Amino acid sequence: MDPIWLGLTTLLTAVIVAGGALLTTWMNARQIRQGKEQDYARQDAVAAKAAEAAALLLAAQKASIVRTDEVARLAAEADERTAVRLDKIDEQGKVIHSLVNQKLTTVTEQALFATLALLPHLEESLARIRASGGKPPEADLKRLADTKRSIVDLRETLERRTANQADADAELKKAVQ
Repeated sequence: MDPIWLGLTTLLTAVIVAGGALLTTWMNARQIRQGKEQDYARQDAVAAKAAEAAALLLAAQKASIVRTDEVARLAAEADERTAVRLDKIDEQGKVIHSLVNQKLTTVTEQALFATLALLPHLEESLARIRASGGKPPEADLKRLADTKRSIVDLRETLERRTANQADADAELKKAVQ
């Protein structure tokens, strides 16, 4: 073979091999670039979705805060109304308590007055029996002792009721002011 031909063939083969290598490198680079562009596009899409999700979450949180604030406001209003009602009920209870105490004190005073009025009659009855030389029946002696004990008990009860009434009146006065 001719050395020129051989040189041309070798040169042509070298150009073809070099061109193939360049073509392969270029195609690989192109595929890598396209892959990166696709990755970037996917990352951009993911970032856009994440941003949208974050915006939706933020909006939901803001709406939740608004609802929570509204619930707190309504609860505070209800608490205030309830407190006012409870204060009125408490005042009424104190008035009722004071009236009941007054009534019970009056009833106790009447019982003491009646028992004090009965005592001289019992003593006089027993004195008549003794004056006539008789021995008073045990039932009458027991009745006299019970009456005297009732007088002591009623006086102690009235002292306690008077002290309690003074406290109740002071509380009522404080509640009304």
